Amino acid sequence: MACWCAGGHLTADELSDTDISAHSADIDIRREIHQRLDRISAVFHQSTQFKYVYSPNPRSATEKVLNFQPATPKDLPRLNSYLSIFELEISKYPDQFFRSIGLKRIIFVKNLFYKELPAQGLYNDSTKTLYFNFSDTRGGRLALRHNVHHEIYHVIHSHFDINPDDTWHNLNIPDFKYTHRGRHHQVVATQSENYFSPDIPGFVTDYAMTSAEEDQAEVFACLFIQSQSRLMHKWAVKDEVLANKIRFIKQALLDISDQVINESYWHELNR
Repeated sequence: MACWCAGGHLTADELSDTDISAHSADIDIRREIHQRLDRISAVFHQSTQFKYVYSPNPRSATEKVLNFQPATPKDLPRLNSYLSIFELEISKYPDQFFRSIGLKRIIFVKNLFYKELPAQGLYNDSTKTLYFNFSDTRGGRLALRHNVHHEIYHVIHSHFDINPDDTWHNLNIPDFKYTHRGRHHQVVATQSENYFSPDIPGFVTDYAMTSAEEDQAEVFACLFIQSQSRLMHKWAVKDEVLANKIRFIKQALLDISDQVINESYWHELNR
């Protein structure tokens, strides 16, 4: 889902005192969730707040386009499963990386909607908040993994202004125009490797054709998923536009990571 503009570090103990009133049988899974959040918080070096229970009480009128529900006790197994995926995916980033991207909080919610559209994730740039929908399993585990990186790219893009001179648009074939349609991040559940590529050079998904930022986020996300990265690079052998986009994203990450996200990093990630 595209980022949108509108407008406490919670410890495990603080989370224990939130709205979730679990029975004794929930204690072990709640403890596991809190342990996961502590490990995730360590990756972010305490620079980002985390929460998994959030009362839908918008902070500003413009946030009212965002609708979701808090977790309930019966949702805890599904939340824990999602957090296991999230923890694995963010472990792929270099140490110190998240300290520099300006993200303030991540909130895990259920049944996330942007206006009338279901969303697996969404970034609010004004509040520097990422929302992830742990209950949306469209496309299975692969789609959930992909979406973690897709949304992280929106944070990076907003913080570093990666494409200020519109260079990205010039990479596309002549006369191509992004649709700018507000669409949810729909995933085809039967795909085993990657989304089916559109029949236009330079794109890894149909969703990438909605805007330059979504296009960049899709390429970025594919780089972090081994099966998708291999397929995308295979396509790029015969697709010069896509090859140039991959080089663009890799160069941007090299620049903002002080040369840490280099070719050696990609080789180790996808070997």
